[in-house]
Amino acid sequence: MYSSEGCPIFSRGTDWTYGLLASNYNISASDTATSIESGYLVILGENFKSPEVVDEVLSSGSLEVDIYCAQVAGAGCDGQSSNIQVGVWGNESQCLGCVGVVEVEVTGVGEWYIGTSNCSGCTCNSSGVPFVDGVEAQGLWNAEGTCNEQVAQGNCSCTAWDGVPITPAGRYFSIGNCSGGGRSCACNETGHAITPSTIYEIQGDSPDCNCTSDGVPITPPTVYNASGNHSDCNCSSDGVPYTPPSANNESYYCTCIPINYTCSCIPNPCSCGCQQYTCGCSCVKTCNCQCERRRCGYEMSEDGKRYVATGGNTCSVRAKCVASSSDTQFPGLSSCHVSVSMLVLTCTCLGFYDGNIYSNYSSGIQAYLLQDGSLLDNSYLKNATPSSHANGKFYFRNVAVTKAISSSYPFNITFKTENDAAQRTTASSFLVRPTLLKVFQTGTTLEEHTSTDYLVQDANTYLGNYTVELWGSSRIEYIHRDENVVVSAILWTGSRAGNMDSSVSSSLSYNLQRFLNVEGSSDHTSVVGVDAFHGVSATFKLHVSSLAGLYFQLGYEMSFLNYSFTVRTSGRTFQLSPSRLLLSYSEQFILYQASELDVRNVPSVVHLDGANNDTANVAGLPSIINVNLTDASGATLSGSNCDSCMLVRLYKCQDSSPSAQSTPYDYTFPPCTSVAQAYCATYQAGVCTSSGQFLGTLQGTTLVSVTEGRAIFSGLTVKYVFGAGYRLRFIFDSLNPSSYSVSSQHSTGVQDFPDPSWQAAGVNNSFFVLPRLSVTQSPGGEGLDAGLLGGDFTLGTPDGVPYGFAFKNQPIVKVLGDGYAFDRNWGTHGHAPLTALIKSDACGGGGCADQGLKLTGSSSPVSQTHSSAVAESLAAGKGPYFATFTGETDQNYGVELKWSDNLQFVGFKYVDLRIDGILNETGQVDLKLAFLCGVDTSNPMMYNQLFAVADSNFFDLFGPPDAPVNFKVSNYGALGFRLEFDPPFISGAQPLSGFIVEVDRCTDSSCLPKTQHVHPNFATPKQLGSDYELGGGRGEEVLVKYNASSSSSFALTLSLTPSRRMVAGDSLVLPLPKFSADLKLKPSYSCSSVDQSPFSLEIFPQESVLQLTVQEGRELIMSAPLDLVIPDYCNISFEVPYGQQSSKMCSGMNYSRSFCLSIFSLGGIRCCDWDTTTQSCRANALVDICVPSTVPESVLQDGFVSTNSSEMYAFLFPSVLQGFFIGNSLQTDNCFSNSTSYQSCESEDSFVLPKIEDESPSDLFWSGTLRVGSTSSSAQLNAACNSLSTSSNPCILTVGFDRSMFVVARNVSSNSSSSMGMTMEGTRSHAISAGDALFIQFPAGATSSQASTSISRVLIGADVFGWPSTFNSSDSSLTIIAQNAVPAQTSLTFEVGLQ
Repeated sequence: MYSSEGCPIFSRGTDWTYGLLASNYNISASDTATSIESGYLVILGENFKSPEVVDEVLSSGSLEVDIYCAQVAGAGCDGQSSNIQVGVWGNESQCLGCVGVVEVEVTGVGEWYIGTSNCSGCTCNSSGVPFVDGVEAQGLWNAEGTCNEQVAQGNCSCTAWDGVPITPAGRYFSIGNCSGGGRSCACNETGHAITPSTIYEIQGDSPDCNCTSDGVPITPPTVYNASGNHSDCNCSSDGVPYTPPSANNESYYCTCIPINYTCSCIPNPCSCGCQQYTCGCSCVKTCNCQCERRRCGYEMSEDGKRYVATGGNTCSVRAKCVASSSDTQFPGLSSCHVSVSMLVLTCTCLGFYDGNIYSNYSSGIQAYLLQDGSLLDNSYLKNATPSSHANGKFYFRNVAVTKAISSSYPFNITFKTENDAAQRTTASSFLVRPTLLKVFQTGTTLEEHTSTDYLVQDANTYLGNYTVELWGSSRIEYIHRDENVVVSAILWTGSRAGNMDSSVSSSLSYNLQRFLNVEGSSDHTSVVGVDAFHGVSATFKLHVSSLAGLYFQLGYEMSFLNYSFTVRTSGRTFQLSPSRLLLSYSEQFILYQASELDVRNVPSVVHLDGANNDTANVAGLPSIINVNLTDASGATLSGSNCDSCMLVRLYKCQDSSPSAQSTPYDYTFPPCTSVAQAYCATYQAGVCTSSGQFLGTLQGTTLVSVTEGRAIFSGLTVKYVFGAGYRLRFIFDSLNPSSYSVSSQHSTGVQDFPDPSWQAAGVNNSFFVLPRLSVTQSPGGEGLDAGLLGGDFTLGTPDGVPYGFAFKNQPIVKVLGDGYAFDRNWGTHGHAPLTALIKSDACGGGGCADQGLKLTGSSSPVSQTHSSAVAESLAAGKGPYFATFTGETDQNYGVELKWSDNLQFVGFKYVDLRIDGILNETGQVDLKLAFLCGVDTSNPMMYNQLFAVADSNFFDLFGPPDAPVNFKVSNYGALGFRLEFDPPFISGAQPLSGFIVEVDRCTDSSCLPKTQHVHPNFATPKQLGSDYELGGGRGEEVLVKYNASSSSSFALTLSLTPSRRMVAGDSLVLPLPKFSADLKLKPSYSCSSVDQSPFSLEIFPQESVLQLTVQEGRELIMSAPLDLVIPDYCNISFEVPYGQQSSKMCSGMNYSRSFCLSIFSLGGIRCCDWDTTTQSCRANALVDICVPSTVPESVLQDGFVSTNSSEMYAFLFPSVLQGFFIGNSLQTDNCFSNSTSYQSCESEDSFVLPKIEDESPSDLFWSGTLRVGSTSSSAQLNAACNSLSTSSNPCILTVGFDRSMFVVARNVSSNSSSSMGMTMEGTRSHAISAGDALFIQFPAGATSSQASTSISRVLIGADVFGWPSTFNSSDSSLTIIAQNAVPAQTSLTFEVGLQ
């Protein structure tokens, strides 16, 4: 033993090495330690608690470590005395406590093994013989060669031990010639040939030849052929002939001719032999199996003190402890010898430690953290070096664990001396907990969410990649590899009254952990609950499902040794946005969009103020509209809940305005390139008080909560707006839900209805809000008052419109809501084009189409794209609002509903609607116009409820009156002119309210057509030379006489006096009278000209028109009377319209406006026996012409149908018709000169006199005092005319009052070419006052154009008076001025001389 003073062991040179520090001689587990506990160091002051806190001073913050020398008991080799340096031979040998070098000796012979063999299954027996898979063999061989089962009696093989090839014997094969009969040569296993038997070939002249098996021919027997003069000759088998008996005196003969056969057999033998195949074999070694003997050796323990023999068999090992010295001069000494020569210390030590304190030790000692038997990095322990030391005692103060924690695997503190010579661990252990939990975005130092807005696309929406870390004062860097740390990720959202509300941020306390999923990274070994990981940090991915909302926050919780750590992600909250807002309707949640190309039941129109209805287009919005928050697949985010967080507003397309744009989109839908909140379009107290109000446009539950991912809106109603281009906009988590400009706080939180993307499925991009329409002014106001049986059914108001002319009362359409009007000029509603058409079920039940009626407008057409709408019949499936539109136009007409300053409300007033087409001569009663606003009104094939509609009142359609008759014009020269005429026939179909007199001032220059206008308000063209309807022309009065005593054909007598000359080719067109019973020309007329007449006759039976044309070579003299007769064979007869005539009254009969009773447009009434049950005429009932006594007196039309039943057949006709002149344009102008050449004149200018009306312009009679214009009465005008106190035009006389007188020229004489005299006689029916002017118009050409007056006097009875006169040669007129009064009915004689 050696002293503990320094525990010297040995030294080498000047470097003293002490036993504690000799790295090669550490006391190991193999040594037996005594004297002190556990070894070299003693630790004092242990007082740990568990858990300790990371980065805080341990409870045993001050520790003392004393260093002792070791003492080893039982030292020596193989348990012998330490003085014996050599161990015992054996399988194992050890030297404990040896401070020197342990040497090893080995002896014996090793065991056999397979060595470098590479054969699988190679083994060796105890004699060193190799085996492969239990068979003695030196390896494995692979046989190769050409031998196989086909050519040899087996395959190539090798011997197992040494691989000698084994070649099998070859097989035999046949050779030789053996053909025919399916024969072939063969060999047996010994090579003997097997030859088949000989066969024979048959030859001969019979197919029955054959051979026996040994080659003997078999020949067929002889056969006999019969020959003779009869077909029945035959032979027996042995050649005896058979002859038929004689017949018909004819004998027969027969003979037998033998046929012999020859057969032979030709042999065909076989020749066979056998030969043997040859093949070769070889062996290739594929692996080696050899046995080798092992060498004896040993294996050493880590501490170099224990050895185990290797090599097996008889191998043994023996260890011995020898001196360790650089000086081998003194081997085997048991003490240290010091040599100081040349300052070199040499020693040999074979000794042991003494176990006392190492007081001289002052080298380094270090504290370490120990866990699970392993030392941790010294960076995990603060103050791990002694703060002071003395006499082998070292003091450690303020020791703390840093950057390392543990909850399951305790820590110890281990102290180690320099060079790790000595080590001691604390007896007590402790756990360490962290103080912080931090979560970062992976790869950053950001302690917040990866985004502020996540789009929930599926059931596992990615929230980001995060890293969770444990912290003390710094990041924890160590935790046991098997430690399992559970950190729970938690999702919080707002809470209101204990319930989830993701729309509030003030109280984020509602736990949504069940909707949070965690996907671990490589640091994860499992997912427990939400998140579990090993190590000091873990990277993980967060996913969320089934949630959407505005305010969410992530948090994390960890429980560590009963200490809980909770942390929330710093920074802002984040929101979860749904991928879609999915719309459905009704309580059954019927989806609008079933698939990308399947969108159903989306309304094209929504009725303003309409009641809720789930069927599109029939009323208002659906009773319930559901909005589901969904992911991209359409799955509802059922975990979503928020209070008052889903808003719906009414939006309007910005390109839909009250005025049509440059490209009208009426009847379709606006492009809707952008939308904005819809404004109120009219006033409503409390909700729409100005044009800037908007909340009142959509009423119902417009702000609702989301429950389990669904918002339910009910009772939504559109109010105070109308027109095209509206949508509902659903807004999730809106900002400022009561403001005008409202938006979602989610990028996907807005859903329009209809959705513009639905257009791919054929759905419109918006809907049309259909208002209510009211027709405040219907067509009418003209024509006759048909009373209770037509038009408006109101007495006293004319209810007709003229055919082909603009209505006097143009329709006015007004926009209404439910109990309110649009009476503000706010201009905030949508574009609302208006369409007008003739209602299909009007015209007495659907007969408008038969009339070919066409509604037309120019400045205000029937629609924005068409000028006309042709009436159509009421047809199945098309509804009453059906028309054919014509006259396409690309003009941007403003036929739309909008504010009108004149009307002072939102609506539309037409300005020039009229009805054209084919009008029958009875007119048309009971018409209605329909006004449509909505979708597809330009082609309303059926009443599909896609438009709002309003009907006008009933009105009647009448045609223009006939021309006046008995028309006369008297020229008063400078005083003016006089017109005389009788009104034409007046009826309901051709009413007459008055006359418009158009005057053309003429010149003598060439007359060219001049375009003017008949009516100053309408652009109806006229032209000189045209008929009355177009503004002027010439007519001739024709007196018609006939005897209609019977219903058969009769003759007509026509009398006329041409007002001007008619030359060849000139014609008169004469419409026959139109009364309750018409003169009709039968189609089978048989005359084309009239004998002894200057006219040729042309008849148009369908129109009942005669045309008289002056024949070639004939001429009619002006003012020369003419009569002509159209004979009875021309088939002129009466035709009574609307059924058979009847003399009975309809008194007491029921009548219905809808069918049986309608006023004849010519004054008659038709009725029938009415069935009150079926509401129709009884079958086979005659339709009668009569006047029921129950009809008001005002309806009766005296002069056409008598009310006296005895006179029911007495039809009264006018005596004069107006024939329209067709001929040379020079003769038809109103402007013409007095020259005989009929030179045409030009109209210098034109003017229109005030309208002339009778006392009651809306009845069937022309009677009473006439009225002129709107201010002057006829009495005032007559008085002025009579007194000659005015030159105002016109002077209108009371009906029947005539101021003209008829004069006859007599005794016309001429003394020279320059002078002429005449006498004129006449009787004046009215008195003449002094100063009155008498105007006499001479026929053109009757006087010289250079004539002037020389003599002018008047003879009244026996008295002669000189009345001055003036002759105007320009128009051949004579003006005489009365000088004295003349009583009425006085005959006058005028004597005039002209020169």
